[in-house]
Amino acid sequence: MKTVRTHDKIYLTTNRYNKPKKAFEFLYKILKKKLSIKKRYKVLDVGCSNGELLFFLNKKFRNFDFHGVDLRNDLIKLAKNKLPKNITLKKKDYTKETLKGKFDIIIVSGVIGILDELDNFFTNIKKNMKKNSILFLFENLNEYDYDIMIKYKDLNSKITSYQSGWNIWSIKKIKKYFKSKKIIIHPFNIDIDIKQNKNDLIRTWTIKIGKKRYFLNALNILQKQSWFEIR
Repeated sequence: MKTVRTHDKIYLTTNRYNKPKKAFEFLYKILKKKLSIKKRYKVLDVGCSNGELLFFLNKKFRNFDFHGVDLRNDLIKLAKNKLPKNITLKKKDYTKETLKGKFDIIIVSGVIGILDELDNFFTNIKKNMKKNSILFLFENLNEYDYDIMIKYKDLNSKITSYQSGWNIWSIKKIKKYFKSKKIIIHPFNIDIDIKQNKNDLIRTWTIKIGKKRYFLNALNILQKQSWFEIR
């Protein structure tokens, strides 16, 4: 089955540099508690998109040296126009190659759901990790031991191929790559309502179940998102 990925182009028009995602603010709270203000950290955002997360964290931490990579050249170009010059940005596909050097903190936010194979990706991620590096992974991971591959087609679109982007990997799968490391789960529950965008039903909105809000989209996939701290 031929698949494509076109939905990432939405990040060419979003502008949340001064109004960051709630998930980014939640990561900031985790980092603030975990890290020392006296130490300098080399930080890599893999799949940095238009750089909104890096922009936000750069305002919060003066002891971080920031680096970002993304496989889309147009998003890297946009990020370079928006972000301060002290942030290093490069086009890179982590399923094929890695950056040189080691990083204290690596952030992978909403990336692996796009991938149909993780071996090369995490092999390259680990090449950039020191013994005491921390990986922060933001995803909707399956607590049950099943990996789920999802493909969708918009029947009202001119694009005839199936699209990817919402695969759900299991926690067990992730543990396979980091057998010697500890995984700490920080469940994320958004505290605001997000309305459905009728012009783009793949973009998530929130629904309330009990007292908690969850993300949902037109694929009918309930998102139980967390930051996974791997150290």
